[in-house]
Amino acid sequence: VNRLTSRNLPNGITTTYSYIENTDWVKKITHTAADGTIVASAEYIREGIGEPVKIIREDNSYVELDYDDSLRVIKETYFDDHGVQIEQIEYSYDAEGNRLSVSSGEAEGIYFYENLHQLSSIDTDTGTETYTYDDAGRIASISRDGEIWNLAYNTADLITSVTDAAGNVIVEYEYDSNGRRVEATDSNGQRNYLVAPLGNSDLESPHLITDENGDLISAYVYGGTMPLLRLDESGNPVYYLTDAMGSTIGLADGSGVEVAEFDYDSFGNFRRSVGNDLGVTGGDFRFQGQWLESNMDLYHMRARYYDPESGRFVSRDPVEVIEYEPQSSNPYQFVYNNPHIYSDPSGMFTITSVNASIEIRRILDTVKAEVIGGIRKEVIDEAHGVVTDIAIDLLNNLLPADLLSIKAGSLDSKSLSGTPSPWEERVTNTTCNIIKSAMPSFFGLDTLWFQPSLNKRTGEPVGNGFNPSPIATTGCGIPFVKKTGGLIEPELIVKHGEPTDTSSKSYLVLEVKTAIGGVEFTPGKQFDTITNYAKDYMFVPTVLYVSLKKPTGKQVKRENQMKQKAVKKGVILEVIDFGI
Repeated sequence: VNRLTSRNLPNGITTTYSYIENTDWVKKITHTAADGTIVASAEYIREGIGEPVKIIREDNSYVELDYDDSLRVIKETYFDDHGVQIEQIEYSYDAEGNRLSVSSGEAEGIYFYENLHQLSSIDTDTGTETYTYDDAGRIASISRDGEIWNLAYNTADLITSVTDAAGNVIVEYEYDSNGRRVEATDSNGQRNYLVAPLGNSDLESPHLITDENGDLISAYVYGGTMPLLRLDESGNPVYYLTDAMGSTIGLADGSGVEVAEFDYDSFGNFRRSVGNDLGVTGGDFRFQGQWLESNMDLYHMRARYYDPESGRFVSRDPVEVIEYEPQSSNPYQFVYNNPHIYSDPSGMFTITSVNASIEIRRILDTVKAEVIGGIRKEVIDEAHGVVTDIAIDLLNNLLPADLLSIKAGSLDSKSLSGTPSPWEERVTNTTCNIIKSAMPSFFGLDTLWFQPSLNKRTGEPVGNGFNPSPIATTGCGIPFVKKTGGLIEPELIVKHGEPTDTSSKSYLVLEVKTAIGGVEFTPGKQFDTITNYAKDYMFVPTVLYVSLKKPTGKQVKRENQMKQKAVKKGVILEVIDFGI
């Protein structure tokens, strides 16, 4: 499944990764020195869709986590290595995701709001913090811990300067025409940033920082989208040791000696910080692998700045308001109030786009489990014949391969008969009803669109296909239809509203193939069309291909080619091989 299992650094530290079975969720990440000493580690006990309920660190201290029904963090309980409780932090929220209270810790206080979602003050044990806003809804001033910060912005809502109460400049920033921060000036002088893309992603980060004379301050090397090492002006390396969410939990020098240790609360406030010298660089990568500004402890998440103390962005996100997702109307909240499973490195994800991929994974897992219990006997006893396109696609996409007794040969000779057999109709409708019962309120049966039509060249949806919701009260009754010539018809699109209504975006597009080897990349062919659709008409461009046959060596290579081509389009491609 192409998951990273180990990494050897030049300083002798080996990082190993283990995963929850059949998922991409990290179970444990361990950084071990050359002499066998564990430098840093994080072990995760997970439930539900993968949310951690317990995280154990290398010294056997741990935190237990609780969530509400909306999967927001509501409690953190910290224990030492002997299991003695050290601290408990409780969070409360309103229905729209605004934080109402924090019982202790760096963010302790009662939170008050004006103008809907704008945080106006926090009453803490040590005093009152206050916040004001400009006409564009951006935080204009913060009064905290006896200091006042005044923030100015450009037209892209990026901070251009921070001044104190007397008008003295704390820091100034400059950006290029693409919104990339290219210069910063503070009491340490001027810093120039050479910003470049990270791997095959759309994210960009600084690769070089120089002073006003062009002399090197620091250079950065990345592994994918996460920082791997930092080089100082003399070329001395410091390596980042991270947890499963990419947060820096330790730093190690070129000899493999740990030179810094970090621990955070759920929202990125330091609980422990040893060796946190940000020096003349003006910041460094810390929580979720993002850049922490040294001047005012805000995280620069590219399009916006994040304040870990309030757990909010300082400027608005132009989110799409969705009536059945109240939190989607909150333009300041950070990753759905759950940084243990969500991240927002671009600062531009809406609530819907951040949540969609996780929700889809949870739904498919739920449906798979329900199907196993609901129609196991029918599948084992009767699945020997040839079923129609839709029936076989649904069954194989939702059932594990070891429950299917359909011979591989029958997959190549599927009937397109418009009249299903009684068994075909029963199994298909049973599957549909199981989907219906398993769907949470966010993804109802009305979001399932079977065999919609896409324009071959552009991927634009031109036909809605079939939606089972009109007969949901009495059953599903999915019809068996032949493919339409001249158009591309994926098996399923998950979307609120009709696929042809392009004013709102979809969540998932799914296609089932007998084998991946037959996928063609040429313009106007299925793969090209579906990835074009994903790029232009989805919240998170995510395509799911289900391959029924066990892949050969050539087909594995084909899958990798597909993923590479998808990445170049900015599309996430997931391939599930059921190995029949």
